[in-house]
Amino acid sequence: MVYEATGTCDRGTCSYAAMMTPCPDGCANNACKGDPCIGVTCNMPPAKYCVDANNLNVSDAPGTCTSGTCDYASHNEYCSFGCVNGVCDADPCIGVTCNAPPAPYCAGANTKRVYSAPGTCSGGTCSYMFTDQNCPYGCMNGVCLDCMTDSNCPSAKWCNGGSCTTCNSNMHCGASCANCSATGDFCNAGTACVDCLVDNQCGGGNYCNANTCATCNVAAHCGPSCATCSGTTPTCNGSACVCSGASCGSYNQCISGGCVECNTASACGANCTACGGATPFCRDEGTTSRCVECLSNADCTGGKTCASGTCVAGCSAPAAACAATGNQDGSCSGAYTITRPTAAAGFHIDDNYGLCGRASDFPNITGCESGVSNGADAAYRLFMKTGETMQVTLLRGSSTCTIGWNGTVSLKIYGTACSADCTTCANTCATNHYCLQANSQTTNFTAPASGWYDVVVDSRGAANDDVGGVFDLLVTLTCPGGCTCP
Repeated sequence: MVYEATGTCDRGTCSYAAMMTPCPDGCANNACKGDPCIGVTCNMPPAKYCVDANNLNVSDAPGTCTSGTCDYASHNEYCSFGCVNGVCDADPCIGVTCNAPPAPYCAGANTKRVYSAPGTCSGGTCSYMFTDQNCPYGCMNGVCLDCMTDSNCPSAKWCNGGSCTTCNSNMHCGASCANCSATGDFCNAGTACVDCLVDNQCGGGNYCNANTCATCNVAAHCGPSCATCSGTTPTCNGSACVCSGASCGSYNQCISGGCVECNTASACGANCTACGGATPFCRDEGTTSRCVECLSNADCTGGKTCASGTCVAGCSAPAAACAATGNQDGSCSGAYTITRPTAAAGFHIDDNYGLCGRASDFPNITGCESGVSNGADAAYRLFMKTGETMQVTLLRGSSTCTIGWNGTVSLKIYGTACSADCTTCANTCATNHYCLQANSQTTNFTAPASGWYDVVVDSRGAANDDVGGVFDLLVTLTCPGGCTCP
């Protein structure tokens, strides 16, 4: 019921006309209900589903709204490749490329079946067209045989298990397919039978020379073992490697095919020349040699001796000159022996020998020790040849004895020449050749004659021998002919 908005008044009372208004969606709380489909969008149809194996039910969108509820019409779609789980299956041939036909095979004893590509796809499976080929000599493992006998093959080929094969083996070689093995030969690059291809196909003492076995009589293949000649023997004499020309190198010469050391007067030195003149002898020095003035004392005159190939003045050094014997605290003849090779390298006492408690074996020398009583001394003997020089350096060290050492140290050199005929070389300190009182000094002494020479370090202390200390002594021998023994 709906009243008019404007009524009428009768004796102070309003009255309103009324009329009945239909409510399509119902009436509640004195008002018509609103349309429940207002704001409803029907765009969510039910899911598709398979009606059967080949039909898919599909709901149409948009649907229609009735009383607030969406309704959707539907239709069926046919699935050419079947319907599964609410979806039409796709074409199984999509993405399939039929380019892998089956391998040829023998469809019969004389028939070869060959498939062609591309093929066609149906239901996801490829199929291929094929043709059959006639095989006159038979079909094996999908291949038409080329032949049954050698006569079925062209020139330079032979029938190898039904296949015509190039004649390039020892049993089938060249245009005529000759059997090289029958004559003990070898197939050369498939063209012809030859004696050999490599050296070991030839007998002992032979090598393969341009496919022919040849005797090993050349530098590259020499002798029974076919050795390669090189180095000092670069030439082959037909049976062995031999030297030639200057192949032996320095200090050697080639004689009768062999290298011989040049150590004779007729062939000496790096160039194997003859010795003569002032150097008539050849001195063999191991791997080298040289022309020299002498080989022994017998080759020298005027009382000279032979030292390293040179005649030098003076007597030969006795064997004792190379024996480190004696004692630093010894007397003249008992002094410590500095061997000639040791002296040549430099004999050194480095503050490791004290004079404390040592004997006084050498007398005072006026002008050298100024008359002060003798003190402890140290003595060293050395055999020198005429004209040889020794350099002696002495440096006084610190006092190491029980009594202080204030005196200046002295250096003395004594010597005794050998007899004129060199038969006797006694060590008697007969002559004093040098004496100097100085705490630091160096002297170069040249032997006036061959003989024994003593180097003495004297403490020049008080009457007892408890005055002194250590010292530094260096003795170096220079020998023009070599510091050897004898």
